[in-house]
Amino acid sequence: MDANFSVLTAFSKVAHSDSYVLWEHGGTDTGAFVGYNDGFLRVRAGDGNPDVNGGALSPSTSSMALVDIPHSQLEAWGYTDGNLHELR
Repeated sequence: MDANFSVLTAFSKVAHSDSYVLWEHGGTDTGAFVGYNDGFLRVRAGDGNPDVNGGALSPSTSSMALVDIPHSQLEAWGYTDGNLHELR
């Protein structure tokens, strides 16, 4: 599955443990998600089962690609400055 998305967002200046959606497409069979999960910026595509790798820092599988980015990394990259940044 290929997934393309674009969203403008201002990242939180402080670490948090919230979970919310910035962008998603698909369903419980196959889908893609960009948002926060337990405070980690998460990008996920493939298996759309909501029970698969629900917690932060879970690995990718043969049917799903997953990347979790901790707030400290967003800070190191300079994205927690309160300005809008484009995720693509």
